[in-house]
Amino acid sequence: MMDWADLEALDISKIDDPAGLKELAEQVLRFINKNGFFYVTGHGFTDEEKIHNTLLLPLLRLFAHVLELPDTDHFVRRHRYSEPGLEYLRYMLYHPTAADHDVWARGHTDYNTLTFLFHQPVAGLQVLTPSGAWKHVRSPRDAIIVNIADALEFLSGGYLRSTVHRVVRPPADQLRAEGGDQGRLSLIYFARPEKNVVLKPVDSPLLRRIGVQGGGRSADEEFSQEVTAEGTQMLIKYVFAEWARARIAKDHRFRVGLVDQREKEIIAGVNEKYYD
Repeated sequence: MMDWADLEALDISKIDDPAGLKELAEQVLRFINKNGFFYVTGHGFTDEEKIHNTLLLPLLRLFAHVLELPDTDHFVRRHRYSEPGLEYLRYMLYHPTAADHDVWARGHTDYNTLTFLFHQPVAGLQVLTPSGAWKHVRSPRDAIIVNIADALEFLSGGYLRSTVHRVVRPPADQLRAEGGDQGRLSLIYFARPEKNVVLKPVDSPLLRRIGVQGGGRSADEEFSQEVTAEGTQMLIKYVFAEWARARIAKDHRFRVGLVDQREKEIIAGVNEKYYD
């Protein structure tokens, strides 16, 4: 029996209707502080449409609305498709590993804004729940899995959570009949801010009202909603390209075994925890 994570589904076709936008915002407020993974349905996505315009921008406007920003294009203007950035669409193949090696990609957060994972019938993606349990993520045929990542956490003062996830060996019934493993191929779109965007928390009425003035990752707590969150406050001096380069360098050193610390400073006192 698979232990599936209970993820919410946002019907993005409702976003242009005021009543639908209100419904979506209320739905986001119910779950977003617990889990940064969710489904997007009603997207009407076709091969001819750009993911950037049909998926990313509506969600950025929704999150701006949730944070009660007067300008709902605040995040959109920091993710212009025409400007230099680091976003990309990629195929990722997880090759079969030894039978006693169940974790194919160690637990981590993504360092971009939002990650879009397209339908993958082979199970293996897991999220780390607030209780510390790993749970499998279903991949419905009509939905795209979305993951909140580091940049959006920093820009939202820690309110929107960058969620730890990993890839594990698929269940036994998805292994090849002859006894070997099959690789797991994923199509993933990593949406990232423009390279010179400063990772400074937004001035949000919602965050002010609940006492979050720049919460987020710090040296003492991975996530915090305290008024004083030194890690995020220090990070406002850095642009996204600097954060991305630092994360890539430190992640590589850990994954190839050059360092073995479970918690490693990335930049400016902001730490990243590594998981099995």
